[in-house]
Amino acid sequence: MADQKISLSTCARLCLLFLLVGSTLACASASTVLRGTPTTDPATFEAETAEMETVAAEDELATAEFVASQEAEATRAVLATENARATNVARVTATALGTVTLIARQTQHVVGARATTTAYYQARQTATAGALAEATVNAQPMYEKIKSLYSSHYVKSTEGVFHALPDFDESWAQMDWYRWWPTGYEPKEFVIQTHLTWESASNFANWFSSGCGFIFGEEDRDNHYAIFMLMDGNISLERIRNGNIMNLGKGYYGKPDLPKGEADITLIINKNQVLFLVDDKLVFRQQQSSIPKGNLSSTLLSGTNKDFGTRCQMTDSQLWELK
Repeated sequence: MADQKISLSTCARLCLLFLLVGSTLACASASTVLRGTPTTDPATFEAETAEMETVAAEDELATAEFVASQEAEATRAVLATENARATNVARVTATALGTVTLIARQTQHVVGARATTTAYYQARQTATAGALAEATVNAQPMYEKIKSLYSSHYVKSTEGVFHALPDFDESWAQMDWYRWWPTGYEPKEFVIQTHLTWESASNFANWFSSGCGFIFGEEDRDNHYAIFMLMDGNISLERIRNGNIMNLGKGYYGKPDLPKGEADITLIINKNQVLFLVDDKLVFRQQQSSIPKGNLSSTLLSGTNKDFGTRCQMTDSQLWELK
């Protein structure tokens, strides 16, 4: 029985120990459960929730602003690149347009120059053709005259070069002196013809030293030949050598009208022969040993000191250089 009492006592002690441990475990369990359950009231919870939502919204706004800022920077970069490209394109376009404009201007100048040059040469060709046609028309009567002279054996051939000479009109009042005016040609063998009008200011001039004619074979003023149609009715050939005048001969053509008259005259120098025709009639012919090539001029011999003196007019003058 004692042993049972001990056992019961021990049992009672064990039971008490178990109760204490269970109570401790129960308290610990209750405490653990309560620690996981919110103890804040609803108002505080809603405030905290709103604050969290505000923070989240601010974060989203900041993120959106950052994204917008990055997009704006990217947009500015793209726009700057596009502007740079556009500027370069514009510059290139402007340069190209400038080059095109320059090329266009140069082309215009070239085309204009070509057109001007073409027009010039066309005009020149037209003028040349016109001049040749006119020269042919003007030369034809002279050529017919040359053929007639050839038939009369006055010239060696009909080949030659034709020159139309300007009209001549000069007067001089210094008795027994002569002057001459060059034609600009220096033929050796030639035919020259003209319509001559002579006039004297005096009815009592020295007719034997009044006249009109030609200087030929001129080497200088002191060495040349002179032939005059004198108003006394004679053709007179003179040779001036070293300033000395020598008469080589005369030929009578008839009594002229005085103090004014006119006639067609022709001088031929061919194979050192001097021939002179008045109104197509041979009135003088003389052979010379040698006639040099030299200036051909129109000349006037004055026979009076009165007023204008002696006047010579030569029109429709034509020169044929013999070949």
